Amino acid sequence: MIKNVINYFIIKEYKFKYLIFSIISGILLALSFQKFNLFFLAWVAFIPIMYCIYKNNLKYSVLYGAITGITYSLIAFNWMFSFLLINTKSFEATLIASLIFWLYQIVYFVLWVFFFEVAKKIIVLPAYFMFRVYGDYIRIYKKLFFKWFSC
Repeated sequence: MIKNVINYFIIKEYKFKYLIFSIISGILLALSFQKFNLFFLAWVAFIPIMYCIYKNNLKYSVLYGAITGITYSLIAFNWMFSFLLINTKSFEATLIASLIFWLYQIVYFVLWVFFFEVAKKIIVLPAYFMFRVYGDYIRIYKKLFFKWFSC
């Protein structure tokens, strides 16, 4: 009985470490896009989430990617909620619009994690970078999804 309790807390602590890493990754990525001149953080922001992906299975990797996406979206786009609330004067419409945009960001991170998980198995890491660059190219220059996001 005591052994089961100890194992339970060890496993919880073990998963808690990855949760913290995914939150740190989201915070670093969000801070790199703010106007604090911390652009260099974008170069290291993905290291904690890549570590989480590498050490976990697909189910947990997707979960940690979603947590990174939530953290990133809430910090990087905190202005969106207040801006929409002022302009629409409707809390419900503002909440729905913000949640739709934040869910879009979460899906983007989950897809990124899924692709990285597949690339980890077939050892095609350069394919990930090609996916990332071409995905941004389509989103920005082909006016797919939030064109203003890359400004």
